[in-house]
Order: sequence, then C-alpha cells, then structure tokens
Amino acid sequence: MTNPISILKSHVSTTREFGSLQITEFDRKPTAIEFLHLVSENKPAIFKNTDVEDWKAMESFTDRNRVKEMVDSNVTVSVTPNGFADAVIDGTFCLPHEVSMSMGEFFKALDLEDATAPHAVHYIQSQNNNMREGGDFTQLFAQVPPDIDFATEALGILPDAVNFWCGSRHSVTSFHKDHYENLYVVITGSKTFTLIPPSESWALEERTFPTSKYTPAVIQKPTTKKTEATTATTEWKTEPVFMDPNTCDITTDEAHPRMMTRWCSLDPTREPDATIFRERIGYTKKRGLVLTVTLERGDMLYLPSLWAHKVEQGDKTMAVNYWYDMSFGKTYQMHRLLRMLAADAGYMEPDEDINETDGEENDEEELDEMEMRRKAFTEMGLGDNVVMFLE
Repeated sequence: MTNPISILKSHVSTTREFGSLQITEFDRKPTAIEFLHLVSENKPAIFKNTDVEDWKAMESFTDRNRVKEMVDSNVTVSVTPNGFADAVIDGTFCLPHEVSMSMGEFFKALDLEDATAPHAVHYIQSQNNNMREGGDFTQLFAQVPPDIDFATEALGILPDAVNFWCGSRHSVTSFHKDHYENLYVVITGSKTFTLIPPSESWALEERTFPTSKYTPAVIQKPTTKKTEATTATTEWKTEPVFMDPNTCDITTDEAHPRMMTRWCSLDPTREPDATIFRERIGYTKKRGLVLTVTLERGDMLYLPSLWAHKVEQGDKTMAVNYWYDMSFGKTYQMHRLLRMLAADAGYMEPDEDINETDGEENDEEELDEMEMRRKAFTEMGLGDNVVMFLE
C-alpha cells in the first residue's frame, strides 16, 4: 500500500509546478468571465484601479466623525489581551471578550492602545453579515455597493454576507479557512494576508480544542486620559465555554457539554511551526514557503474558498468583505481526499462527518444537525468549523 505521506508530498510538488502558490494581479476590474475562470481554478487575485475609488466609503470612512454620526448605536467589539481573537493559545481555542460600545468609544480605545504592548486590543470582527439585515453597521451599508457586480454576474447569486472590519496593527487573525468565495476590499489602512492553498492546508495540524473565552479582571470603557485607559484592563483570565447541544447557544452553564472547536494549530510564519510545515509538504526553494500579499487603500483581494489564511493589518484600518457561497465541486472533493490522506498520516484529526458514517451518505437527521451547527458557527464568526462536545 502506498504511503499517504509520499502521496501528499507528490501532490504538493505537482501543484506547485503548475503555479498553485501564485497570485494574479489585474490593473483593472475583471470581467465576469475572467472572474469565473479564477473561481473555477481556485486561484487568488488582486484587483487594482477598479471602481472602488468611486464608492462613497472611500471618502466617508476616512472621516471618523462621519462614521460616528452614521453609526448612532452601540456595536459589538472583540477585546483580547494579545490581539489574537479566535486562536489556539496553549492548547485551548480562545474566543474574545465582547464589549458593547459606541463608535466614539471604540475609536478612543484604538488611539489609546499602547504602541508596543497594549493591555487590551480592540477589533471589530463580528463577520455575521454585520452590514445587512439588522447588523451593527447597517447604517454604513449605503456607503458601499450591495454586491460586487462582476462576481454576482459570474456566480449567478448574491453574497451571503457583507461585513465591516476595523482595527489596529495589534489585531491578528490566525490561520483558518472559509467555505466562501471572498472578495475583500481595504478602505483605509492596509491588510496583509498570508495564504496557503487547499493542496497544502492539510499540513496545518487541524485539530479539535476545548474552547474558552477571555475575561478581563477589570472592565472599564476608555477615557481621554491615557493612564486610566491603559491601566483599566491589565489582568486577564480564560473561562471554559459550554454549548447547548440542542440550540448551539454558548453558555457558561457547566450542566452543558464543553464546547469544542476545530482549528489550525500550526503557523508556518514562525518557528518551530515553519520547520514542521516545511517537512510535511516536502518544501523546496523553487517557490516560497507561503504566499503573502499586502492590500492598500482601494485594493480588492479575491480569496478563493478553502484557502487557509492569516490576516494582519496596519493602524486605523477599515475594510469590507463580501462572502459568496462556494460550489462543492471538484476543488472541494479533492480537498476532502487530501484531508483523509493527512488524517491517515497523523497530520490532523479525521473529518467528523466522513469518519462517523464510515463512507456512507449521511441520513437526513445527521444533515440537519450538521447544517444547524454550520449556521451557528458561521454566525459566531468561526466559519464552518465542526462543533463537538465533551460528554
């Protein structure tokens, strides 16, 4: 029997020879046919000099006072001690603490974060369709198009979600993947994406972790006095999170099972993870270890479905993204095959829905439960990661 490790390395070598770790750059808006070709090939692209400069947001979002006037109610802000919201920390998947505050209070919090080692990092990252359908930022929706025209024409569907993002350079999104075709637009500041294609993301040690949530020892909304703002939250703790298996509601009630989250635990941008990743994929110097791209004001990134990505940003960054539902076709099927081989090689846990059915199709009840979990996790901003429970 052929060793799954050798199959995986051979596949990486082949796909890299055909340009799997490359990004296409357009100096204009693509046509619908050009975009559809990118989607069918699962290839990322940057679009510059598009009509983004004509968006109202390109002017209005640069003026914080206008943003504060437009968003006249409190919004949900993620707060962490280290900038890593939704990340594996010391063997536990940590959710951020969430605070309701006005945009004025949020902007003050960003300005008062210590330049080198903030005690609390604030980030708007709710990613639950927060610009539409009663979200926190519906008042800003008129400042951007309701959809991306060439994507809607190519795919024949409207976006599932439109999200507003805002934070500082202290906020980092750890490696994960999404089951969406993602169009990401930077309005102010900059965003740096580190990308890993589906042909290699199986090497990121995706496993299931007990879930906890950051809780500050002292909670105080920011003031104009720097000393008060930076010393208000200096101590943090993590508390276990539980989940009602019937509703998927998060709770601190220990009567329910412990919530478990599936997530990538390797970060190839740092050691020793880079060495592990390099060995697993059979890395050679013909290409870089990962693909890194930085978006500036007005740039649009097409991030294909299933690509693992880590996101960092500059100060005072605002962005908007559009999620279009993916097609579960050949790319997805190959992705699942590679994950099965990676599980056999011991590089990740087996996928729950494949492993538990022993190759047979899921019955209707199982599919309904999987869909409920998928929707619940998407609304929490954690993509389509599998929810499991400790009995």
